[in-house]
Amino acid sequence: MSETIDNVLKQLGKWGEVVADKSGFYFKKAVDKGGELTKIGKVQIEIEKIKRDINHKFTDLGRYVYRSVSDSGVTDYSNDIDFQSLIEDIKTVKNDLDHKYQEKVDIRREGVSDEKVDEEEQDVPIGI
Repeated sequence: MSETIDNVLKQLGKWGEVVADKSGFYFKKAVDKGGELTKIGKVQIEIEKIKRDINHKFTDLGRYVYRSVSDSGVTDYSNDIDFQSLIEDIKTVKNDLDHKYQEKVDIRREGVSDEKVDEEEQDVPIGI
């Protein structure tokens, strides 16, 4: 009887070690995922700020066109330096927006590749 209890205690000890290892793995995975979501959230806030900036720039462009048409009847903006400057500002901000979207995709890809590596490390059999 004593030998059976000793065997059960040994098995429970081994199982406890495996559970401790697994729980550490899952805790680390949860912390990593939280970090990834935090990074994505920060980038998304920056994206929303850039979108708002683009809307303001389009509003400024529309205001400029309206004033130039209503004040002097201008319909050709090919040589208008102010018009070209507003267009270039919009292109620059849109380029920044594209970079932020790419940064968000890169963060997600990095998280997915980390998960694949973690899953390979996870292949520890539970010997119950």
